[in-house]
Amino acid sequence: MKKGFIFSSTYDNRAQTIIETVDDYYSPNETIVEEPPPEYYINIRHDISPLVPDDAKSILEVGCAAGITGNELKN
Repeated sequence: MKKGFIFSSTYDNRAQTIIETVDDYYSPNETIVEEPPPEYYINIRHDISPLVPDDAKSILEVGCAAGITGNELKN
């Protein structure tokens, strides 16, 4: 019976250590990330323009913010 008690206690300690380690790893980051200023979303990504062929018929915008770059590519 004593052997079972030792096993149970050791298992409980290991399980508790694993839970605490995982909790520490996934706990919310307390660092406050500031929202970029509004003008951040209305910039043209000039680095993208050379990557789009002149004869492109369509462009898929993903994460396009205000769509300024896509609008520029249409022109």
